[in-house]
Amino acid sequence: MATSKKTIERSILKLPTNPAPPKKVTCTFQQFFMVWAKMPGQEWAVPAVHFQILDFLSSYKNWTNRTGVVQIFRGVGKSTIVGLFIVWMLTQDPTLRFLIVSSNDSMAKRMTSDVQGIISRHPLAGHLNSGENTWRDGTLFVHGHTDNRSPSVQAKSIESSMTGSRADWIIYDDVEDSENVQTEYQREKLRRQLREPTHILIPKTGVELFVGTPHTWDSIYPEILGEAGKDHPFRSGATSLKVPVMTEEAGEFPELTGNPTWPERFSMEEILKKQAASGTKGNFLSQYLLVPYNPKDTVLDPTLIAAYKHEVDVHQANGSILARIGDQRVVGVSACWDPSMGTASGDDSVLAITFTDDEGNYYLHRLVKLMGTPQLQAEKAIEVMKECHVTHVIIEKNGPGAAFPSIFRERAAGKGVTCEERVATIKKELRIVQAFEVRLAGGFIHAHRSVLDSPFWGQLRDFNPNRKSKKDDFIDAAAMTVLAQPFRLKAGHFGQRSSTWQQGGSGSIEVPMDDLAF
Repeated sequence: MATSKKTIERSILKLPTNPAPPKKVTCTFQQFFMVWAKMPGQEWAVPAVHFQILDFLSSYKNWTNRTGVVQIFRGVGKSTIVGLFIVWMLTQDPTLRFLIVSSNDSMAKRMTSDVQGIISRHPLAGHLNSGENTWRDGTLFVHGHTDNRSPSVQAKSIESSMTGSRADWIIYDDVEDSENVQTEYQREKLRRQLREPTHILIPKTGVELFVGTPHTWDSIYPEILGEAGKDHPFRSGATSLKVPVMTEEAGEFPELTGNPTWPERFSMEEILKKQAASGTKGNFLSQYLLVPYNPKDTVLDPTLIAAYKHEVDVHQANGSILARIGDQRVVGVSACWDPSMGTASGDDSVLAITFTDDEGNYYLHRLVKLMGTPQLQAEKAIEVMKECHVTHVIIEKNGPGAAFPSIFRERAAGKGVTCEERVATIKKELRIVQAFEVRLAGGFIHAHRSVLDSPFWGQLRDFNPNRKSKKDDFIDAAAMTVLAQPFRLKAGHFGQRSSTWQQGGSGSIEVPMDDLAF
């Protein structure tokens, strides 16, 4: 149950204000915070959002896996609150060791400076000042510490070496920022770095606290909470507090409206100013609404894609064979395979299948990574094509793809599927832009859930024609299908499938080239 503000204000009147109180101060964190808030010269009205944070931090003993995640909008004063929490904890037990980890040294040391200032000025924390020459840049030892090797409070950047230290608490303060999550490589590097501090955490009793805002669609915070960590399972769940600047949002950026969380400071008028000053939709969404989104401007925006979960439904009506995805009739399909040998350090081998309807919409229905030998890849491609009722595929034969068309034909013999080889004549960066830029902006791109769960989403978000992407094979294969004039589905196209696609069937479907416009 949330603590009553009036109850706290009444209770702090009974607390001792002697500059040198007993070794252990008996008070709650809420009381400790209110003493600070009511100090002469800095008095302010404590908003309800601060009490949310105070109550969350106070309940640390109940956090799942001894891990807490605080996502709070910019400007709420989270660093000061966390600094006060650290000092309060040291007043309860001066032998505790806190490690503060941030994305860079200056940010980490800023929190340590806050802690030093609070110890020097808070009437209930003066006894922690050791009076010795142990207050150094980025580290401090309080009076009562017992471990001369590990400071009471220590600041490190995520890039720093952390061997040799021990910590009862690790506080990750804005370890994810706009500079270290721009590419897939940087995000993977951040995840590797976050594994290192856990080795210095005291087993069984050590506590971790993450404080920050998401700066990318592939943010670390959802997976720390166990919401999206199947690909990067370096955490197994946590307790969360998530407070955006407003709730019940309506409208479009930069004129989003809603119910302000802290109306006294962030009124609706002020929130609209923040949107205008943010520069990009991503900046505002990530720092104020806490929506995982890359704040860097990119060419292509995957949030403009409409998701669907329906499969292709082929049925007969009024003497004709019709194909539908949900309620929408599809009239064309294109399948493209950008093959690769599939080595760990090389390009991915990707098969893409896209349907179109008569209203100009594109349905990215499958993006499948093919693995193994060329023969195994060809067999998997045929299997996926048959599942999607597709009888023809374009195979790009640049580089290592030269041998794949002939291998595909060998494996496809008697299965009712055909292929066409093609040599790419334009740079893939230009091809990707041509395929998606206008169609995304116009709302013509739809994607199956399986496609959005693949690397496609991230590669599209990271894509920039002026910056060589680490990986772009999924979006390139999809671009090939979008740019390919689709094979128009004839009434007899699906009608032949039952006799030729049955397991063990023989023969092949001859597709007249007049029906193809690749």
